[in-house]
Amino acid sequence: IGLKSIFSIAAVIKLTNSSSLSASTQVGFLNIKNKWIKGLIDLVIPTAYASTIPFNNILAFDSNGVAIPNPLVTDVNVFIGAITLDPTGTYVYLGIEDHQNANMFSDYRSLAGSKCSLYRINKSTGEALCLANSSQYDLYNPSTNQQMLGNTSESFIKFDAAGNGYLIMFAQRTNYGSGGTEKQRLVKIDTNGNLSIVRDSSTGYARGLAYSKSGKMFYSEDAWFSISGGTSSAFIFDPVNSTFQNLNINTSGNSVVSDITGQVYISTGNSLYSLDQIGMRLDLIYQGGDPVNWMTRSQSGRILVQHSSGNIYSLKSDGRDLVASIGVMPLSRTKNDVSDLFYPPIATSGDYMVAKGTDLDGLGQFCAVRLTDKKSRCSKPSDSAPTYLSVAIVGVKGFVFYESGTQNKMVSFDIASFIDGVSPDPTPTVSLAGDGSMVAAISMRPPITFVADLTSVTTATSDSSITVSNPVSDTYTYLSFTSASSIAGVVPTDLGLKNSSGSTVDAKFKIVDKVIYAAATDTSGTKTSGFQTLGSTNDYSLVFPSSYTAPALTNGIGTKTGYFPVIQRSSIMYLDFSAPVVNLDLAALQLTDATGASVPSTISMAKEGLRLEIRVKDSDAANLTGFKILPTGSVYKLTLPTRVRLPGQTFLSPFDRTQIVFTTTS
Repeated sequence: IGLKSIFSIAAVIKLTNSSSLSASTQVGFLNIKNKWIKGLIDLVIPTAYASTIPFNNILAFDSNGVAIPNPLVTDVNVFIGAITLDPTGTYVYLGIEDHQNANMFSDYRSLAGSKCSLYRINKSTGEALCLANSSQYDLYNPSTNQQMLGNTSESFIKFDAAGNGYLIMFAQRTNYGSGGTEKQRLVKIDTNGNLSIVRDSSTGYARGLAYSKSGKMFYSEDAWFSISGGTSSAFIFDPVNSTFQNLNINTSGNSVVSDITGQVYISTGNSLYSLDQIGMRLDLIYQGGDPVNWMTRSQSGRILVQHSSGNIYSLKSDGRDLVASIGVMPLSRTKNDVSDLFYPPIATSGDYMVAKGTDLDGLGQFCAVRLTDKKSRCSKPSDSAPTYLSVAIVGVKGFVFYESGTQNKMVSFDIASFIDGVSPDPTPTVSLAGDGSMVAAISMRPPITFVADLTSVTTATSDSSITVSNPVSDTYTYLSFTSASSIAGVVPTDLGLKNSSGSTVDAKFKIVDKVIYAAATDTSGTKTSGFQTLGSTNDYSLVFPSSYTAPALTNGIGTKTGYFPVIQRSSIMYLDFSAPVVNLDLAALQLTDATGASVPSTISMAKEGLRLEIRVKDSDAANLTGFKILPTGSVYKLTLPTRVRLPGQTFLSPFDRTQIVFTTTS
């Protein structure tokens, strides 16, 4: 296909429509030939960038986040079904399914002979080596095979500790369908790029492959349909010893996924199991009359399951948690008949999910769910009896594609504002991407981060005083306590106020040179300034810490219209890096304390990417800054998004997450 690569300066390589892609930085290289291809261009790439270069769906960015034009050039249009990076960061693997591309593109279809189905590209030199052609091994594409579609957030190649890769491919493929000789095998790619069949069963064909615990993998087979007496089975594959431990379970037609820890989950339709990898047995999570329609893994490693009732659960090894109940999945076609891309009923990205369901009247609806607090909102297009097709998440937007009559339509919406009720129900438009199958298939794949530039991290914490003012002015009383000399050795938050009866009065304070100002807060809730207008006969006294020797003070009182500025302390934690941090999704960062509990915070980037600034939020409403004062010696952990890793970090699986552990210093 005439493939040439320019990956040497690429820090990030991703498939078009990756969930973190920003349309403003995209460079287009799509040829407008097919209507549904043109729709994809209009949806994610500005028309001004469109060129005559044949279509492929690869984008790249350098270490500064600048788009690299046309990092992959081909002589014909081609849809790349899978991409991954090897553990060393040396090679980029590209998987291309011949059958799918022959269906989609006439110029690809006109190529004579076998085409390359698996490329290995040297990232530094750009050298592209074909590891397999379509008559030897053809890609078993997760986009086109429903049983593996839930695994598209996982690398299509699984790597062991030695750097060898494992994947499922069609081997010796000479025809398609039941009349051909195609058969799926478990294939190994050694570190030199040589392919070999690891397991070639005479009674089953490869079906599922997922990471499991202790560096091993879960592997399953289905009965080979043309062999009498064929069996289905599952194994724990040990790549170190090349052994398969038979689990003695029937996995025919099952869906298999694993979470971020390597915990394996299996669906048999009416039952859900977790795999006990010590006792080598299946532990039942659910069994009943509500079959599983779909299993998928979010990019954070969370396993989500949609039942036929429309109930969606998050799985854990000892059970499941209800995430949302959105009704029975409405009538919809299974896949695009041209591309073979399946229409997913669920799309996930970070903390959000978009899914298809029905309301209480049995009418089709689409719903968006925030996974962190399970808050959801559902809506439906204004068209009568829409046939729902794909759902997708691209960036911060949700997309729902459906058919109304003979016309493909879509709705798009900002997910967060939609869920929170800030935005109205989205208005249907003519679909820019046909049935959305291509958008949905690609957008579920996370970006691959090559370099995070986090070579070393130093931390510091400092306290500072922040002036907080109420935004709405009003009339209030201020009390003044004046000393003969400047007041030192005490801060506003150390002070207190009592009335003539000795009762404590809630108040805010400010120190300006020789004067301490105090304002009593309003308890009625009617003062927009937040402070009271006091009677002139009230007597108040200032309370100092017992360890502080207070100076002689002269009391005064005054009334002012405006707002009372309050100075309060807060802490800020600094993480300084030795090189600029690029392509880091701040919204995906997770701060936890020493116990692992989530810590609400705000995180921002400063000093042109060299510093992260973290402020811990305060749940005390009286703290008007909204941020806490942190005691020295507090331990915090900052978890980076999936697939961001430090140079030299040991590779375990595509879902490992880097944690930066640091301690407050002041």
